[in-house]
Amino acid sequence: MAAIEPDTVSAIQQELEKFVDECHSVFICHVSAVKSMEANRDVLDRVFEANEPVSIATALPDGSTRVTRTSVLGAEAAELFSSEGRFELLQAKSLVISIFAHWDSVTRPRIASLLDVGKTEDVESELMGAWRLLRNWLVHRDGNAEKQFFRRARPMAQLLNSRPGTPEITTQGVLLIMERLQSLAVIVNPNKVEPFVKFPDLTAEQRAKLLQGRKPNEKIVALWHQGL
Repeated sequence: MAAIEPDTVSAIQQELEKFVDECHSVFICHVSAVKSMEANRDVLDRVFEANEPVSIATALPDGSTRVTRTSVLGAEAAELFSSEGRFELLQAKSLVISIFAHWDSVTRPRIASLLDVGKTEDVESELMGAWRLLRNWLVHRDGNAEKQFFRRARPMAQLLNSRPGTPEITTQGVLLIMERLQSLAVIVNPNKVEPFVKFPDLTAEQRAKLLQGRKPNEKIVALWHQGL
């Protein structure tokens, strides 16, 4: 059995911390945008006629202006920014999708490379696995994605108070799953990886120090066959 060297453990921890920091940064941007909804709605009400399409003017570096006409009427544009309206729901959905994409395409492969396990799929996370099922439900909006989400990610569905037939998430829902990032851990599936990966032998004191008394996300890597 190959042991995880201390430097590798530290590098994995840094990747998890970096991922969580990036998630929090995106969430701050989302909340900022949501908090500005009322101001945006006021601007739309003042600037655009209710029954006229909204046109967006953008200043270009050369000093000229480009005007983009939309098919959305002024009244519809203002309504986008109502509480839990389309803007907030679309923003929340986009955040869930983009965070999972970053996990799956950047953070997860980096951890797999650090562990030298070959396949990215062999690095698993209970939280991000449920996140994937939520993402699939929000994107595909079909019966199979819904069935998988409510069957295999039941704790997250309950956390979000999700209901079958309504694949959407609000800012409050995003906040709830963002809080779960504070205990993010990854699992190396010993049924898929040869040779198995495990921590070096630790004394009881070293193990307690490793798993306790650290800031969020410092429980490092959970391995099924170690029972950590």
